[in-house]
Amino acid sequence: MMRLLPLVAGAAYAAWTGWRSHSHYSAVGRVTAAETPPPPEAWPFVSIIIPARNEAHNLPRLLVSLRGGGKPNGPATGRATGGPPHEVIVVDDASSDATGELATALGARVLRLEEHQRPAGWMGKPNACWQGAGIARGEWLLFLDADTTLRPDALAQTVSYALEQNVDALSLLLQQRCDTFWERLLLPFAYQQLFAGIGRAGLGGSRGDGEAGGDHGVGAILNGQFILIRQAVYAAVGGHGAVRDSIIEDVALARVLASRGHCVETLRGEHLGSVRMYRDLVSIREGFGKNAYALLAGQPLRGMRVALSSACAGATLPLLGHAARTAGGDRLAALGGMALAWAALAAGLAGWATRYNVPARYALGQPLAATVFNGIAIESTIRSLTGGAVTWKGRRYVVGSMPPPPAGQPAHPHSLAHSHTTKQGEGTTPA
Repeated sequence: MMRLLPLVAGAAYAAWTGWRSHSHYSAVGRVTAAETPPPPEAWPFVSIIIPARNEAHNLPRLLVSLRGGGKPNGPATGRATGGPPHEVIVVDDASSDATGELATALGARVLRLEEHQRPAGWMGKPNACWQGAGIARGEWLLFLDADTTLRPDALAQTVSYALEQNVDALSLLLQQRCDTFWERLLLPFAYQQLFAGIGRAGLGGSRGDGEAGGDHGVGAILNGQFILIRQAVYAAVGGHGAVRDSIIEDVALARVLASRGHCVETLRGEHLGSVRMYRDLVSIREGFGKNAYALLAGQPLRGMRVALSSACAGATLPLLGHAARTAGGDRLAALGGMALAWAALAAGLAGWATRYNVPARYALGQPLAATVFNGIAIESTIRSLTGGAVTWKGRRYVVGSMPPPPAGQPAHPHSLAHSHTTKQGEGTTPA
């Protein structure tokens, strides 16, 4: 029986952190509408930039959803009714599908990048975001992933909040759409473990002063699915050029911004939009595999908390294995311990499943979720430490820990030449 105590203690710790992570997430603030929205003439012009590589299956849903977020404008001097005037820029990142054609047909301004022209030392997404920012006309830049969908009032609410609160960079945690078995099994568990490490204050406003995440902005986080940032601030820190070689460019950019004294805030925005990150186990493995080690190694204390919690969350299977190898009272004790651990861990995960509209029965798959998730994390760690590569959207990347914020003053993004790209669809999304 004494041999079971470490497993039981580990399961109890994981159950506790699972419950606590839900309260951590619930404590994160939500974007609320400004009490007095700006009058039509006071709205800033916003450039919505969508990096897109083989996203023909996602783009129509997003671009149609953007039609309600304020009337798009051709000339920057135009004004919108009900929200800020904006332009939509789709950066077609060497897609082999109809990404560019669909974006053009739906009225977006399309910037086509070719694979052989990607600068050495640049990851794909930072380069696409940087290139899009280089042709943007807005006072504010909104970077959106192609698999997001926004409510009609999302743009107005986030811009008015940023103006009212004097935020330099605002990011949203969107509603997760989980449609397949593996999405429903793994995504609630992954977010549970992430917030087991972040804690209550980990996503609060940060100016790099150590109040909300450590010295020099090391604890600041942005969610790359939705990042709204002042163009002047983006230019001042070098934008995505400052994080050109980071596999988790959103977290790296948050650190750069906070380390230089800019206000970075990440809030809950499930009521403003949704995202479908992955569609099957292969894409989940690729996505988590490229990010897991870099995210955890970027802040070791946070990473240790997540690693310990997720490792302990897998305690039910060793308890079951012990029960299968023993007899009599020891077997009953092992089965009893396993049943209690399973129930506690599943109960802690059920809240996350409900949050993402996943049937509560998927929480019973917690042992399998922990096993698969830990396997992906271990694979990511081994690959990163040995200099291995991951494949993402048809490209191979060497995965490593997040680099520290670069020293010095980076170049202004608009100084980057765009002569090597071709432009399509100079229009904007129709109203």
